[in-house]
Amino acid sequence: MGIDFQGFSINGAVVPMVTPVDDCGEIDIAGSVRLAKWLVSKRVNGIFVGGTTGRFSHFASEQNATLCTAIAEAVGDQVTIYGGICDSGVPRMLRNAALMKSAGADLAVATGPYYLSRLQEEREGELELLADRSPLPVMFYDIPEFVGYRLSACWLERMADHENVVGYKDSSDDWRHHLDVLARTRCKKFAVLMGKELLLADALQSGAQGLVVSLLQADPEPFVVMTEEATKGNWEAVRQQQGQVGKIVDDFLTWYKPRPVFSTLLRYLEFKLRANGLDIRLE
Repeated sequence: MGIDFQGFSINGAVVPMVTPVDDCGEIDIAGSVRLAKWLVSKRVNGIFVGGTTGRFSHFASEQNATLCTAIAEAVGDQVTIYGGICDSGVPRMLRNAALMKSAGADLAVATGPYYLSRLQEEREGELELLADRSPLPVMFYDIPEFVGYRLSACWLERMADHENVVGYKDSSDDWRHHLDVLARTRCKKFAVLMGKELLLADALQSGAQGLVVSLLQADPEPFVVMTEEATKGNWEAVRQQQGQVGKIVDDFLTWYKPRPVFSTLLRYLEFKLRANGLDIRLE
């Protein structure tokens, strides 16, 4: 399981790392490095810097890049570094990609452009232009909940042949769509990662190369073991770990009150990380 590219691999358990902050709300670089080292000690395969869970849109592009530099210098020789470059248009995404390359990221992760309304073919055309010009290999990130639209399986099949495209992070929460993408790209050098906790075992058994989920930070063990057992084809063990992941999801849901889900997520992960001895704050 997993795909090797020049200088890095896409596989296993990838964590969309939260971004610790100090009392003034600025990025806590020292705390971030401690967290990254702890995650690596738990055997994660990749760290995604500047993703949704890391609140990329809350910080300036330069701040996200500074954070990536610190993480890459601390653990970049042990795991693949995914650099988030999401933004509202190609010029901004290309600038973010250049910053992430200088910061030591192995690849760039991009949703489609957001905020301004466009036709689907215009959105996907912009992503194709991004792939043509990006200084880093590109992984597309499908999260309709935040962006407002989904990337089509037919378009992803075509982009899987692009020399500067390496994969797809699926947070669409659409199982049929996920299977369609896997079927269309199975024979290509194109990694597919699942981004929804309750679909992990099914995705791995269907051919996904790994997972990228926020709740991994609450307890990395079942997520990591799941990907390790999937590599061995031990699907009974994978299902057992999916049961443990389900318990983590249920625990998180008990925190949900009339509060926005993302706000709850930050409070929950801060509580769990502190319980693991990491003295960090997330808001």
